[in-house]
Amino acid sequence: MMFGLREIFDYFRCAGCGCLQLDAVPADLGRHYPDNYYSYGNMLDEPPSLWLASKRKWFRPAMLKHQLGWGGLMGRLLCVFKNGPEFPAWLRFLERPVPLNSRVLDVGCGSGRNLLELRDCGFTNLLGADPFIKESVTYPGDVQVRKCRLEEVEGKFSLITFHHVFEHLENPVATLQQARQKLTADGQIIIRIPLSDSLAAEKYQENWVDLDAPRHITLQTRRSMEVLAQKAGMKIVRVSYDSTEFQFLGSEQYLMNIPLVDPRSFFPEAKNNVFTAEQVTKFAAESAQLNAEQQGDQAAFVLVADQ
Repeated sequence: MMFGLREIFDYFRCAGCGCLQLDAVPADLGRHYPDNYYSYGNMLDEPPSLWLASKRKWFRPAMLKHQLGWGGLMGRLLCVFKNGPEFPAWLRFLERPVPLNSRVLDVGCGSGRNLLELRDCGFTNLLGADPFIKESVTYPGDVQVRKCRLEEVEGKFSLITFHHVFEHLENPVATLQQARQKLTADGQIIIRIPLSDSLAAEKYQENWVDLDAPRHITLQTRRSMEVLAQKAGMKIVRVSYDSTEFQFLGSEQYLMNIPLVDPRSFFPEAKNNVFTAEQVTKFAAESAQLNAEQQGDQAAFVLVADQ
């Protein structure tokens, strides 16, 4: 339904952990990732300048540390005079601070959007890996996005991220095991995924927008993530819910038989979409409440090695 193909796919649910799984992965799965798939779009980057380099090296890192509670008197003083930089909200979910010069790996990074956000906050040692991008690319600030698989990446990392990647994997246990081997002793892995035991998933069933057949192969639950972590020699130390009004907007328009790419869709920025401003506001408030109750349809799991 993202692209309006309206093909039918079968899923089954594990009786033990509740994980929802695609019954048979299509042989032509690549057809469902066309060139206009959202994570592969070209990135627009700021033109390099001396002032921009100074902000990334000195001012933004100090302000970021203060905003996250990672310390720093300089950042506290700077934030008195100017609002700090916008930073990815998921950084607040981490179990412990990450040195901004430590190695960070984003698995399934697409065009590298998440890495560029980290660079602009002051992170300096960034690498992305994605076997499905057209070619490798290096952005200003030495942000490397490599066309490769996780097992081809060398070295250890203090932080490994999976931003809505795990649901696309046929064998998430093996992937998590590989990631654990590339983690430093005090490193963290953050996995952000949709949850198939959420209120939206139960309410909308086959019209749940985050089901996203057939691209989403395994849709985890809180319980299945615990099982997965244990099998990989890891443990979950923090779970934070970060669903948005998308869970309602996308699902409601699927009920109306409207794909995401339809001119009437709210996504990405249609002017004549089917929802009123009041409805969008209502869905946003409901999503925030569900997150507070740990019932949102998306969550971030922070894992560390089970020593």
